Amino acid sequence: MRHNSILRLLAGGLLSLLLAACWVDFPLSRMNRDGGSDWPYPTDHGTDQPVVPPGDGPREAARDLGPVPDRMLSDGLACTPNAFLACVNNDKDLEKCNATGTGKVTVSCGAGVKCNSTAKRCNECDPATSQPTCQGSTTLRTCSPDGLWVDTPCPGGGTCLAGKCCTATDGDGDGYSTCSGDCNDGNKDVHPGQTGYFTSAISGTASYDYNCSGAEEKQWTDVVSCQVSGGGCIGHGWATAAPACGQGGTWKMCDKQGSACTTTDSSRTQACH
Repeated sequence: MRHNSILRLLAGGLLSLLLAACWVDFPLSRMNRDGGSDWPYPTDHGTDQPVVPPGDGPREAARDLGPVPDRMLSDGLACTPNAFLACVNNDKDLEKCNATGTGKVTVSCGAGVKCNSTAKRCNECDPATSQPTCQGSTTLRTCSPDGLWVDTPCPGGGTCLAGKCCTATDGDGDGYSTCSGDCNDGNKDVHPGQTGYFTSAISGTASYDYNCSGAEEKQWTDVVSCQVSGGGCIGHGWATAAPACGQGGTWKMCDKQGSACTTTDSSRTQACH
């Protein structure tokens, strides 16, 4: 009897030692942290998210889909300011990131207009192709990035003409107003039909578009190419490619010397309008 009791005591002590050793070796990260979840995987202490072993079927596939916008924002993570998130409410509304990138806002597409998840906007207009129009004589209509028409009164009681807000008053006394095409109504040298050329940019700008054509035309563009013509020589021009507006270069004049042409060099600044 005594012998059996001793054996039982020894066996019990050995079992206790084995259990204690196993408890010490078992990492706490392997424990189920929610006390009853059916997610039996270890947890990454940096993100507090379960770590799914590779090839774990549906659970792994679900993780591969990435965070949905609601979860992304509720977790306090940033989103791209004003970026499209989703079409919601049966595609009646557009959901996007707010202007600070810290939350989301919902934009109604309006009656009879759907949200387009492919274009990532409402379908009322296309901001890439829809041109501004006038609504009456004082209101400008433009297509917003959300794909919705926006009506804006022209500032200062201005007039809307050909899809632009303008002022009918001639501000600089050159005979043109912004409504008649003046692209700078504070400078009398700048107006449609300007025939003069200038070697300095329009005051306060880097532009040489004095004739409001939407481009800068150079006064002298030829590269020198002297040749005899009648009793003289023609072919004056720049020594190399024509310089940019306001920039200097070497200008070559063609002169007749006997039966041949020679050149005389001078400095010149490119003029434009």
